[in-house]
Amino acid sequence: MGARIPYGLLAVALLTSAGCRRAAEPAGPVKQSSLAMGTVVSVSVPAAGAADLRKAMAVARNTLLDLEETLSVYKPASEISRLNRAAGRHSVGLSPSTYEVLRAAKQYGELTSGAFDVTVSPLVALWGFRSGQPTAAPVSAGEVQAVLKQVGGEHLILGQRTAYLDREGLSVDLGGIAKGYAVDVVCQRLSAAGIGNVMVDLGGNIRCLGQAEAGRPWRVGVRNPFRRDAILGILQLTGDESVATSGNYERFVVIEGRRYSHIIDPHTGYPARGVAGVTVIASSATAADAAATGLFVLGLERGPAALRGMQRFVKGCAWVPDREPLEIHVTDGFARYFTPLAETAGRVVVLPPPAARQPPAGL
Repeated sequence: MGARIPYGLLAVALLTSAGCRRAAEPAGPVKQSSLAMGTVVSVSVPAAGAADLRKAMAVARNTLLDLEETLSVYKPASEISRLNRAAGRHSVGLSPSTYEVLRAAKQYGELTSGAFDVTVSPLVALWGFRSGQPTAAPVSAGEVQAVLKQVGGEHLILGQRTAYLDREGLSVDLGGIAKGYAVDVVCQRLSAAGIGNVMVDLGGNIRCLGQAEAGRPWRVGVRNPFRRDAILGILQLTGDESVATSGNYERFVVIEGRRYSHIIDPHTGYPARGVAGVTVIASSATAADAAATGLFVLGLERGPAALRGMQRFVKGCAWVPDREPLEIHVTDGFARYFTPLAETAGRVVVLPPPAARQPPAGL
C-alpha cells in the first residue's frame, strides 16, 4: 500500500525525561517500531508489560504482511489488483478481510456523501500522486472531466463475498482505509493473545487499548500542520479508542505558486482545499481513517453537518483551516479528549453540536 500520510499524527508517550522524573513516578510505555505497508508501525505497551512487547510486535508484523498481500494495489497478485483488472468484465471472489474493507468503504462513502471514495485512484494518477511525480503544470478542466467518468463509489458492486467494478477504467485503491482496518485486525489479535494494554500506530492510524500505565491514559500528540516538528495539543485516550489525521502537509505539489494536496475531491476532480488538517477520534481505526479523509474533503463548511450521520462511529473531530493565524475548530466530543498547548489554547473554537446545525444544500 502506498503511504498516504506517513506521520499524519505524531504519536508520543509524553514521558518525563529521565533527568526530571521523580523517583516515585513509574516508567512510561516502551515501544518498538518496524516497517510495514509502506510506512512505520509502532507498538507500545506499559513498562510493566515490557515482556509482551516482542510478542506484540511479531503479531503486528505478521498480520500486516498478510493483509498487504490481499489489499495492496501495488501487489499484482492481490485481490484488489485482480478486482481492478476485471473492471467491466466480471466479478471477483474475495477473502473475508477484503470483503469487509470494501463493505466498510462503501458505508463511509455513503456517510460522507461520496467525499470518501476508494475509486478516486484515476484522479490521483492524473495529478501525478500515484507515480510520485506530481504534475508540473495545471491539469486542464477537460482532462479532469474525462477522468471523472472513471470515478464513483456506486460503480463498486458487492455480492456474496464478491466485488464487481461495472465499468472499464475504474479501479479501487484502499489507501484511505486499509491501514486503519489493519490496525483494527492487529488489535483484535493482540487482545486474543492476552495483550490488553497496547497502542498500535501504523503511519498515523492509531488505536489504543486499555491504559498506558495503571490509572494513566494513552497520550497522543496532534500534529501542527504548519510546523513539522510541533504539536497542537494532547489527546488522552483510554479503554478502546482510535485516532487518525488527514493533512495537506506531507504530499503536495506547488503549481504556479499554488499548493495542491494529494487528497482529491471525488466530486470536482481537484485536490481538496480549505483545510490543512483534520483529526478524528472514533470507535475503530477503520472509522477514524476513512472519516478523516472524507471530512477533510468536506471541510469546515460541510463536515460538521455530515457528522450527524456518523455519531455511532465518530466521537469527535478537529479541523485546522489552511490559513494563518492558526485556528483549531473542534467538536464538543473532541474537546473532551483534547488539551491544547499553552500557546494554542487561545486558538481553539468549539463548534455547536451537529444536531444544532442545518445541513448545507445538497448534502
